[in-house]
Amino acid sequence: MFRGRHRSDHGSAGSGLAIPPRWRGWLAASLLLTIAACAGGDTSGPPAPSGPPQALLDGSWRAEEVGGDSSLAAAHPILRFTADGRAGGSGGCNTYASPVSIDGDAMTFGRLASTHKACEPALLDQEQKFFIALAGARSFSIEGAQLTLRDAAGRPLAQFLRGE
Repeated sequence: MFRGRHRSDHGSAGSGLAIPPRWRGWLAASLLLTIAACAGGDTSGPPAPSGPPQALLDGSWRAEEVGGDSSLAAAHPILRFTADGRAGGSGGCNTYASPVSIDGDAMTFGRLASTHKACEPALLDQEQKFFIALAGARSFSIEGAQLTLRDAAGRPLAQFLRGE
């Protein structure tokens, strides 16, 4: 038989800190104000990135070279941008879509989703190289009708021509 003190012997089941009733309302109000102030967040941060420049939105871009290999052009990968921050098209076999973040000349693609059609292994290999190039893009440039995606070191990953 245990003869030690029981929880009920301490008066309250909490930490033992007794808050006078007249302070409870004041503490509750202070806690609510503190939570509300923290939840409001800082709205004076940097401006949201602008949408894609109009030059990207005008039409489709056909891959001419991926990773220095112009043979991928035979797969006819296509890239299109939308004003709401999405990119998509055809990898040559499967259609794909991805969120894209564009701020100035910086560009990054989010997680890419694609269909999974059964295609020739060589075509699937070319398409995979194209998807890897999109995933590695960190910047872009447009010169006339040519779009170039570059990696973090500024090396060209893929070159596109406007139009299908």
